[in-house]
Amino acid sequence: MSASQSLQESGRSIFENTDSVSTAFLDNFSLTDRSFDISKPQKYHLSIQLSDRSITYCVLDVERNKYLVIENIKFNKALGAGIPVEVMQDAFRDNEVLSAKFKSVSAAYVNNQATLVPVAIYDKSKAEDFLQLNLDSDKKTIGLVIPESLEFGSDTIRELKSVNLYQFPENVKKTLRQIHPKVVIKHHSSILIQSAMLRYKNQHKKLLLVHFRKDAFEILVIDDNQLMLYNSFSCQSKEDFVYYILFACEQLSLNPETIETEILGELDRHSPFYSMLYTYIRNISVSKRPANFEYSYQFEDLPSHYYYNLFSQYLCV
Repeated sequence: MSASQSLQESGRSIFENTDSVSTAFLDNFSLTDRSFDISKPQKYHLSIQLSDRSITYCVLDVERNKYLVIENIKFNKALGAGIPVEVMQDAFRDNEVLSAKFKSVSAAYVNNQATLVPVAIYDKSKAEDFLQLNLDSDKKTIGLVIPESLEFGSDTIRELKSVNLYQFPENVKKTLRQIHPKVVIKHHSSILIQSAMLRYKNQHKKLLLVHFRKDAFEILVIDDNQLMLYNSFSCQSKEDFVYYILFACEQLSLNPETIETEILGELDRHSPFYSMLYTYIRNISVSKRPANFEYSYQFEDLPSHYYYNLFSQYLCV
């Protein structure tokens, strides 16, 4: 892990070649509170987020209920080549935080391949059938990982009385459990849905939530404490991004001019994606970090809506 620093202390110099400070937080960065003591890992919870692009993690001081560390380790690899397990193993071995023996550890696996099944009809023995019915299991959609290397995962979402089914690379899971035998693993969509239902459970109104990440995004529509829609989309252009959101509004008879819309995740407010969205969706706000926790002063320059799902992970494991 690189030496702790804030953007103020560094004079923003480490980000001077990027279009904005916000986009810089999609690449390699590390922010660490001065009070963090790696020699006392039993005080902390480690939350990890794994995608085919990066490992992102944060550390929560459980005693003070305060986040002290966040770091993003970007993989140097071809897009669509799956999680590079050897690189991941090196990162866990060489990074003193990722390899520490924490009080508790959780991990979320990030991809678009998950589907919700009501508990009333769920049958564990038919998990593969449910996934094949709802997902394209072609190798292109699962990061060029051969099917034999995948295993089924399932997360129960009590708020929806549903099970979220997904496939998880077996070698990635094995690597995680070798270093953290008691790690709790979930799909990132389970975290996103559950945290949203918890956050808005007492708000009796319609909400459109857009969670953005690199080359993909999720749409959630909540109406009077009920999840009306959840879907995940890949997108390569701002036109695709806005089209899917407007289509969701049309299908659910939501007025784009008035529907209360909240942005979560890594969407730079200065990006063309945000600008085009604002052309059609006018009632937009940007989310804050989960109010359940305190955050290090070192995070001051980290946009408040970035890595929302990572900061919410502890609430859902």
